[in-house]
Amino acid sequence: MDVAHETDGALVLSTMVEAQSSKGNNADHVVERLRDWQRRVSTLYRFVENTLGHKFRYDMTEKQRNTEEQVQRANLSESQIPSLDILRILDLNDRTRALIIPRGLWIIGANGRLDLRVHNLHANRQKQYYLIDNSIPLSGAERASWFIVDPLDRLEQTPLTEHVLRELIPA
Repeated sequence: MDVAHETDGALVLSTMVEAQSSKGNNADHVVERLRDWQRRVSTLYRFVENTLGHKFRYDMTEKQRNTEEQVQRANLSESQIPSLDILRILDLNDRTRALIIPRGLWIIGANGRLDLRVHNLHANRQKQYYLIDNSIPLSGAERASWFIVDPLDRLEQTPLTEHVLRELIPA
């Protein structure tokens, strides 16, 4: 997985231009972005599974469809909107250890955001993080550049590496 950081200015500019342009209303463009989002999320999930390995089980039976403003303005039918998996990471005792939920594709300064909720079974608490892709829109799943962000310090972005993921979700 490429975690190289794209130029911040280019990403912010490209996401702002898209939000302000008529492309955001074009059904073909919106569907293209949604399919790209679906591929990037799927690639991220494979990275998570490969990193955490067989010490966990992975459930992707829960699905969701994007209902952001751009999707509504493009007047897409439900069948045109690709569904996204919600990844539930379970320990071998079937207890949820983490949940990854796609939250939004059209984010100024990011190429999509997912929420990562990590469950601490010992403290019976949950910690939330954001997973953001800092790649340029429509640059493809192979160029995705995932970072993890603590909502309490949104300016601090840490590349999502195998080491970071294993620390967040220990076996």
